Amino acid sequence: MAQALLNLLEVSTPTQASIGLSMEHIQLIAVRTQEADREYWGLEEICRRMRWKNRRTPVRHALKFGFPLYLRTKTGQSRQFYYSNEKLITAWEWLRCEREIERLLNRVVPEQQQIFHPPSLPLP
Repeated sequence: MAQALLNLLEVSTPTQASIGLSMEHIQLIAVRTQEADREYWGLEEICRRMRWKNRRTPVRHALKFGFPLYLRTKTGQSRQFYYSNEKLITAWEWLRCEREIERLLNRVVPEQQQIFHPPSLPLP
């Protein structure tokens, strides 16, 4: 029993490896917050972020699916570039997920309503 207690104490005390893992976790959170503020200037950068191969895809998705991009001028330049950022893209992706879930639920619920149970038989 004493050996089990010693083993428990060894597990509960932080080791260099566990401290290193927690530091990696903190660094990962810091990187994610930096990525949340990331901006994408031009169709190439937007395509890289979305892993699209064709540079016309962002404009096509904007017209068909409401992908968030617009023309914007960089500071100190007169030329306009297509622009999007991580927050806009993330919000758009969440909205698409919600719409897909609603579509699937609307498809499943009518199928369940079509099942006929005679009143004399008990429901399973």
